[in-house]
Amino acid sequence: MQLEIEWTLDAAERRVLTILRTHRGMAAAIPMPRLASLVGLETRQVQQIVHRLRVHHAEPIGSTAARGRNGYYMLATMDEMDGFRREQRRKALGTLLAVARAVNATLPDLLGQLRLEWEETNGNGHTPPAEERG
Repeated sequence: MQLEIEWTLDAAERRVLTILRTHRGMAAAIPMPRLASLVGLETRQVQQIVHRLRVHHAEPIGSTAARGRNGYYMLATMDEMDGFRREQRRKALGTLLAVARAVNATLPDLLGQLRLEWEETNGNGHTPPAEERG
């Protein structure tokens, strides 16, 4: 199954991405309040846009909370990409473990259920229309 990527950016996504592309590498991270101010949005809106840019548009956007260089940036090195992968994996597994415990399931059982749901939704996380389900 191939993951489909939506390539059309809306105006706010274009504004955020244009600025982020001038901030390559962790050392050039732009603080969230500054980015939000530059694009004229609230910080929560920028966070949502960064999420969409990562997930729907496959943009390699990193983030850091390191003192003195916190914010978002475009991943520029393999080390940065590896660090991003490790951090996102850690967050995802923590969330999945919390869900498994909340529903009294093991993590492998929950992952199996999620895989079935993923396949049923053609990999987009949304239930297909009734006519497609049979």
